[in-house]
Amino acid sequence: MITLRALCFSLLALIALYSTPVKAEESLPSPDPYNFSKLLWKYKAHDLYDVAALDEYARIHYCPLLARYIQNDFEWENVRSAIRREIALEREGAEYEFEVIDTIALSHYDFDRNAFIISGGDKFRNTGVLRLNLDYNGNLCGLTGHQPTYHPLDVSVNLKNPLYIQEIPVKRDIARKILEAKAVGEDKYGEYFTLRFKLRIISFLERSGRGKDSEVVYYGTIDRFRVYPTPEMKQVLLDVEYDLEDNDVDAVK
Repeated sequence: MITLRALCFSLLALIALYSTPVKAEESLPSPDPYNFSKLLWKYKAHDLYDVAALDEYARIHYCPLLARYIQNDFEWENVRSAIRREIALEREGAEYEFEVIDTIALSHYDFDRNAFIISGGDKFRNTGVLRLNLDYNGNLCGLTGHQPTYHPLDVSVNLKNPLYIQEIPVKRDIARKILEAKAVGEDKYGEYFTLRFKLRIISFLERSGRGKDSEVVYYGTIDRFRVYPTPEMKQVLLDVEYDLEDNDVDAVK
Protein backbone atom coordinates (compact mmCIF):
# COMPACT_ATOMS: atom_id res chain seq x y z
CA MET A 1 0.00 0.00 0.00
CA ILE A 2 1.32 3.43 -0.88
CA THR A 3 1.98 5.71 2.08
CA LEU A 4 0.59 9.24 2.21
CA ARG A 5 4.16 10.55 2.36
CA ALA A 6 5.06 8.73 -0.85
CA LEU A 7 1.81 9.83 -2.45
CA CYS A 8 2.48 13.48 -1.66
CA PHE A 9 6.00 13.12 -3.05
CA SER A 10 4.60 11.75 -6.31
CA LEU A 11 2.12 14.60 -6.56
CA LEU A 12 4.76 17.22 -5.89
CA ALA A 13 6.96 15.76 -8.62
CA LEU A 14 4.10 15.92 -11.12
CA ILE A 15 3.11 19.41 -10.02
CA ALA A 16 6.69 20.56 -10.63
CA LEU A 17 6.44 19.10 -14.12
CA TYR A 18 3.25 21.03 -14.90
CA SER A 19 4.06 24.19 -12.98
CA THR A 20 3.49 27.58 -14.66
CA PRO A 21 6.36 29.99 -13.86
CA VAL A 22 5.45 33.66 -14.04
CA LYS A 23 8.69 35.47 -13.16
CA ALA A 24 10.00 36.26 -16.64
CA GLU A 25 8.26 37.01 -19.91
CA GLU A 26 10.34 34.39 -21.70
CA SER A 27 9.04 31.67 -19.39
CA LEU A 28 5.34 32.56 -19.40
CA PRO A 29 3.08 29.59 -20.17
CA SER A 30 0.90 29.46 -23.25
CA PRO A 31 -2.91 29.66 -22.91
CA ASP A 32 -3.46 25.92 -23.29
CA PRO A 33 -6.31 23.83 -21.78
CA TYR A 34 -4.08 22.46 -19.02
CA ASN A 35 -3.24 25.90 -17.69
CA PHE A 36 -6.77 27.25 -18.07
CA SER A 37 -8.23 24.26 -16.22
CA LYS A 38 -6.23 25.42 -13.18
CA LEU A 39 -7.87 28.84 -13.34
CA LEU A 40 -11.32 27.40 -12.64
CA TRP A 41 -10.06 26.07 -9.33
CA LYS A 42 -7.97 29.11 -8.46
CA TYR A 43 -11.04 31.34 -8.76
CA LYS A 44 -13.30 28.81 -6.97
CA ALA A 45 -15.55 28.03 -9.92
CA HIS A 46 -15.62 24.46 -8.54
CA ASP A 47 -16.02 23.24 -5.00
CA LEU A 48 -13.04 21.28 -3.69
CA TYR A 49 -15.43 18.50 -2.64
CA ASP A 50 -17.14 18.18 -6.01
CA VAL A 51 -15.80 14.68 -6.61
CA ALA A 52 -16.76 14.47 -10.29
CA ALA A 53 -15.07 17.79 -11.11
CA LEU A 54 -12.01 16.90 -9.03
CA ASP A 55 -11.63 13.51 -10.74
CA GLU A 56 -11.80 15.18 -14.16
CA TYR A 57 -9.12 17.62 -13.01
CA ALA A 58 -7.00 14.64 -11.95
CA ARG A 59 -7.50 13.12 -15.40
CA ILE A 60 -6.18 16.33 -16.95
CA HIS A 61 -3.16 16.85 -14.68
CA TYR A 62 -2.36 13.57 -12.92
CA CYS A 63 -3.01 10.88 -15.49
CA PRO A 64 -0.31 8.47 -14.17
CA LEU A 65 -1.77 8.61 -10.65
CA LEU A 66 -5.31 8.18 -11.95
CA ALA A 67 -4.36 5.16 -14.04
CA ARG A 68 -2.62 3.55 -11.07
CA TYR A 69 -5.02 4.22 -8.18
CA ILE A 70 -8.50 4.93 -9.55
CA GLN A 71 -9.57 1.30 -9.02
CA ASN A 72 -8.77 1.43 -5.30
CA ASP A 73 -11.32 3.64 -3.55
CA PHE A 74 -9.22 4.15 -0.42
CA GLU A 75 -5.99 4.98 -2.23
CA TRP A 76 -7.81 7.21 -4.69
CA GLU A 77 -9.42 9.16 -1.84
CA ASN A 78 -5.89 9.80 -0.55
CA VAL A 79 -4.97 11.13 -3.99
CA ARG A 80 -8.01 13.41 -3.97
CA SER A 81 -7.01 14.79 -0.57
CA ALA A 82 -3.50 15.56 -1.78
CA ILE A 83 -4.84 17.28 -4.92
CA ARG A 84 -7.21 19.39 -2.81
CA ARG A 85 -4.27 20.61 -0.73
CA GLU A 86 -2.29 21.56 -3.83
CA ILE A 87 -5.27 23.44 -5.30
CA ALA A 88 -5.73 25.31 -2.02
CA LEU A 89 -2.08 26.39 -2.15
CA GLU A 90 -2.40 27.60 -5.75
CA ARG A 91 -5.41 29.73 -4.79
CA GLU A 92 -3.09 31.81 -2.62
CA GLY A 93 -0.61 32.38 -5.46
CA ALA A 94 -0.19 35.24 -7.88
CA GLU A 95 -2.49 36.05 -10.80
CA TYR A 96 -2.00 33.84 -13.83
CA GLU A 97 -0.18 35.32 -16.81
CA PHE A 98 0.11 33.81 -20.28
CA GLU A 99 2.04 34.63 -23.41
CA VAL A 100 -0.13 34.67 -26.52
CA ILE A 101 1.46 34.41 -29.97
CA ASP A 102 -0.85 34.52 -32.97
CA THR A 103 -1.16 36.00 -36.45
CA ILE A 104 -2.99 39.07 -37.71
CA ALA A 105 -4.15 39.26 -41.32
CA LEU A 106 -3.13 42.14 -43.55
CA SER A 107 -5.42 43.85 -46.04
CA HIS A 108 -3.00 46.10 -47.96
CA TYR A 109 -0.35 48.80 -47.63
CA ASP A 110 -1.84 52.29 -47.51
CA PHE A 111 0.54 54.78 -49.17
CA ASP A 112 -1.33 57.78 -47.81
CA ARG A 113 -1.00 56.57 -44.22
CA ASN A 114 2.34 54.77 -44.67
CA ALA A 115 0.93 51.77 -42.86
CA PHE A 116 -0.21 48.20 -43.35
CA ILE A 117 -3.99 48.03 -42.84
CA ILE A 118 -5.32 45.13 -40.79
CA SER A 119 -7.99 43.03 -42.47
CA GLY A 120 -11.49 44.01 -41.41
CA GLY A 121 -12.36 40.43 -40.44
CA ASP A 122 -9.31 39.77 -38.29
CA LYS A 123 -10.18 38.66 -34.75
CA PHE A 124 -7.64 41.05 -33.20
CA ARG A 125 -8.86 44.18 -34.98
CA ASN A 126 -10.44 46.50 -32.38
CA THR A 127 -11.66 43.81 -30.02
CA GLY A 128 -12.61 43.92 -26.37
CA VAL A 129 -13.09 40.15 -26.06
CA LEU A 130 -10.37 37.59 -26.59
CA ARG A 131 -11.75 34.19 -27.60
CA LEU A 132 -9.69 31.04 -27.09
CA ASN A 133 -10.63 27.64 -28.51
CA LEU A 134 -8.60 25.15 -26.50
CA ASP A 135 -7.93 21.56 -27.51
CA TYR A 136 -6.45 18.42 -25.91
CA ASN A 137 -5.64 17.11 -29.41
CA GLY A 138 -8.24 14.37 -29.23
CA ASN A 139 -6.81 12.42 -26.29
CA LEU A 140 -7.31 13.06 -22.59
CA CYS A 141 -5.61 10.45 -20.42
CA GLY A 142 -6.64 7.58 -22.66
CA LEU A 143 -10.08 8.90 -23.60
CA THR A 144 -10.04 9.50 -27.36
CA GLY A 145 -12.25 12.36 -28.48
CA HIS A 146 -13.33 13.09 -24.90
CA GLN A 147 -14.90 16.50 -24.20
CA PRO A 148 -14.38 17.63 -20.60
CA THR A 149 -17.60 18.23 -18.68
CA TYR A 150 -16.27 20.49 -15.94
CA HIS A 151 -13.37 22.20 -17.74
CA PRO A 152 -14.75 23.82 -20.93
CA LEU A 153 -12.55 24.28 -23.97
CA ASP A 154 -14.31 27.47 -25.11
CA VAL A 155 -12.84 30.37 -23.15
CA SER A 156 -13.42 34.10 -23.47
CA VAL A 157 -11.54 36.92 -21.75
CA ASN A 158 -13.25 40.29 -21.44
CA LEU A 159 -10.38 42.74 -21.72
CA LYS A 160 -9.95 45.67 -19.35
CA ASN A 161 -8.04 47.44 -22.12
CA PRO A 162 -9.34 46.39 -25.57
CA LEU A 163 -6.94 45.79 -28.43
CA TYR A 164 -7.14 48.76 -30.79
CA ILE A 165 -5.25 47.51 -33.84
CA GLN A 166 -6.31 48.96 -37.18
CA GLU A 167 -2.98 49.58 -38.86
CA ILE A 168 0.73 48.94 -38.47
CA PRO A 169 2.76 52.09 -39.30
CA VAL A 170 5.80 51.09 -41.37
CA LYS A 171 8.06 53.31 -43.45
CA ARG A 172 7.85 52.69 -47.20
CA ASP A 173 11.38 51.38 -47.64
CA ILE A 174 10.90 48.83 -44.84
CA ALA A 175 7.43 47.92 -46.13
CA ARG A 176 8.87 47.25 -49.58
CA LYS A 177 11.49 44.87 -48.13
CA ILE A 178 8.81 43.04 -46.13
CA LEU A 179 6.60 42.60 -49.19
CA GLU A 180 9.53 41.48 -51.31
CA ALA A 181 10.44 38.86 -48.71
CA LYS A 182 6.88 37.59 -48.70
CA ALA A 183 6.83 37.44 -52.49
CA VAL A 184 9.76 35.01 -52.58
CA GLY A 185 8.25 32.80 -49.92
CA GLU A 186 10.45 33.64 -46.95
CA ASP A 187 7.37 34.21 -44.81
CA LYS A 188 5.50 30.91 -44.67
CA TYR A 189 2.41 32.62 -43.20
CA GLY A 190 1.83 34.69 -46.33
CA GLU A 191 0.13 38.04 -45.83
CA TYR A 192 0.20 37.93 -42.04
CA PHE A 193 2.13 39.57 -39.24
CA THR A 194 2.85 38.00 -35.86
CA LEU A 195 1.20 39.39 -32.73
CA ARG A 196 2.66 38.74 -29.29
CA PHE A 197 1.31 39.87 -25.94
CA LYS A 198 1.09 39.01 -22.25
CA LEU A 199 -2.41 38.17 -21.03
CA ARG A 200 -3.06 38.55 -17.29
CA ILE A 201 -6.22 36.99 -15.83
CA ILE A 202 -7.76 39.14 -13.09
CA SER A 203 -10.95 37.28 -12.18
CA PHE A 204 -13.50 34.63 -13.11
CA LEU A 205 -16.82 36.01 -14.39
CA GLU A 206 -19.11 33.15 -15.32
CA ARG A 207 -19.58 29.74 -16.83
CA SER A 208 -22.50 29.20 -19.21
CA GLY A 209 -23.97 26.10 -20.86
CA ARG A 210 -23.26 22.45 -20.13
CA GLY A 211 -20.86 19.82 -21.41
CA LYS A 212 -19.20 20.44 -24.76
CA ASP A 213 -21.40 23.52 -25.33
CA SER A 214 -20.25 25.30 -22.17
CA GLU A 215 -18.08 28.41 -22.10
CA VAL A 216 -16.01 30.08 -19.39
CA VAL A 217 -15.63 33.86 -19.23
CA TYR A 218 -12.81 35.66 -17.43
CA TYR A 219 -11.82 39.28 -16.92
CA GLY A 220 -8.25 40.11 -17.88
CA THR A 221 -5.82 42.69 -19.15
CA ILE A 222 -3.11 43.11 -21.75
CA ASP A 223 -0.29 45.32 -20.50
CA ARG A 224 1.60 45.48 -23.79
CA PHE A 225 1.55 44.03 -27.29
CA ARG A 226 4.08 43.83 -30.10
CA VAL A 227 3.79 43.15 -33.81
CA TYR A 228 6.48 41.46 -35.91
CA PRO A 229 6.69 40.89 -39.70
CA THR A 230 7.66 37.20 -39.36
CA PRO A 231 7.11 34.30 -36.93
CA GLU A 232 10.76 34.48 -35.86
CA MET A 233 9.91 37.77 -34.07
CA LYS A 234 13.31 39.39 -34.61
CA GLN A 235 12.15 42.78 -35.87
CA VAL A 236 9.54 44.81 -33.94
CA LEU A 237 7.22 46.84 -36.14
CA LEU A 238 4.84 48.08 -33.46
CA ASP A 239 5.29 48.17 -29.68
CA VAL A 240 2.31 49.43 -27.65
CA GLU A 241 2.24 49.71 -23.88
CA TYR A 242 -0.94 50.55 -21.97
CA ASP A 243 -1.22 52.93 -19.06
CA LEU A 244 -3.08 50.63 -16.68
CA GLU A 245 -4.43 53.53 -14.62
CA ASP A 246 -6.59 54.99 -17.36
CA ASN A 247 -6.41 52.31 -20.09
CA ASP A 248 -4.89 54.76 -22.57
CA VAL A 249 -1.99 53.87 -24.81
CA ASP A 250 1.11 54.98 -22.95
CA ALA A 251 3.77 54.50 -25.60
CA VAL A 252 3.94 53.57 -29.24
CA LYS A 253 7.25 52.79 -30.90
